[in-house]
Amino acid sequence: MYHWTDSKIQVHAFYCVLALLPTSLLQRELACQGEEWSINRILRELGEIQETLIVYPRRQGQRQHTTATCLTRMSPLQSRLFSLLDLQRYASPSR
Repeated sequence: MYHWTDSKIQVHAFYCVLALLPTSLLQRELACQGEEWSINRILRELGEIQETLIVYPRRQGQRQHTTATCLTRMSPLQSRLFSLLDLQRYASPSR
């Protein structure tokens, strides 16, 4: 922490604690469901799940583009995490 003031160090420590809180809660939620994984593994697996958005050209008279979303293929572990955490509720609906 070269040339950092005390206040910047305190803010940095606060950000670190703030980042650990939701990840620890995520790990705890999975542990309550019988799944014991490290925070790093959970974040790595969830980080590899991606969503693709397809935007179709507008037809005559349409105001908005028609879109479709789909998730990338998931490994069995990713599918399990997706299901246990009920992440489908956060996936974008198609329009």
